[in-house]
Formats: sequence, C-alpha cells, structure tokens
Amino acid sequence: MDIHKGDLIRWRRKDYANGIQNMQRGTIQSINDHSVKIKMLNGKTVQYAKEHPQLKFLSHAWAQTGHAYQGQTIDHIIAAMPSVSGLTTQKSFYVDISRARHEITFLTDNIERVRDTLKEQTGDSLTALDIHREKEAALEIDTKTKEPIPELERERERPQPQRGR
Repeated sequence: MDIHKGDLIRWRRKDYANGIQNMQRGTIQSINDHSVKIKMLNGKTVQYAKEHPQLKFLSHAWAQTGHAYQGQTIDHIIAAMPSVSGLTTQKSFYVDISRARHEITFLTDNIERVRDTLKEQTGDSLTALDIHREKEAALEIDTKTKEPIPELERERERPQPQRGR
C-alpha cells in the first residue's frame, strides 16, 4: 500500500505488542527510509521499521461502512443508501445517523423509495415461523371487508387429530 504523510489509516489486524486494536485509526506522521511513524486517534504514537510485517495490515480509512464505525463518533459523515438493498433498513439508518457529531449527508438514487423502504424494513431478522404466521394471518383476512374469513376461522378451531395409540 502506498502511504504518505497525513494519510488517515486503519489497522486490519491487532498488534498486541503496541496495543493496537483491529479497526483502530491513526494518521501517518512521518515516513523516512527506515521507519513509519503513526499517531493514533487516541493520541498514542507508534513507530515501525519500514519492513515490519504489521504494516501489511494497514489500509486507508477515508471511507468505511457504518458498522465499521459503530461505537465511534465522527464529525462529518457521508452515507450512501441505495433504494434497493437488503441493507437499507431502519437499523442501518440508525447506525449511520447516530455516528455523526455535527453533520450527515445522505446520498441515494431514489429518496422516495428509500423513505418507503425505511418505513417497512426494520432490519429485524425473521424466522421461518414468523414468515409463516404473517402469511397465515394475511390469508385469513378478507381484503375487501378487512374482516376474518369465517370458513378459515372454523377450520382453525377444528381439533387436530391425535397421534399415538
């Protein structure tokens, strides 16, 4: 990876010896023929020989997913939220907006569709049983009158056959 003084970086692997955590960020302070000096965002400064294997686990931190920033506060956020995506949910929206300290800008391809999707998609995981219950409930309501269909109500009340002896 090509790095320069002033680059914002993040670690993709822990460095136990220097107390660096995975996904921790810092800024390149200086680079010379022999070493790289990095000031972490927590104020700690670390220095590595240019050939140190830990430097292979750096990446630029100009952009990250909302979940990569979870638990952190960022001054200004630009969040991309596509109108058709399994990740466009109330939960992911909350993660994005709750990271910003001062300002957040949303980019999307269709604001109305995103608004509609966010009204419907909570981000909660449904089990197969939840989906079955939703479908069953939808089938039992007359779409015109919004009343239960009597034949289905009676069918539900019928005792189920007993298994065994």
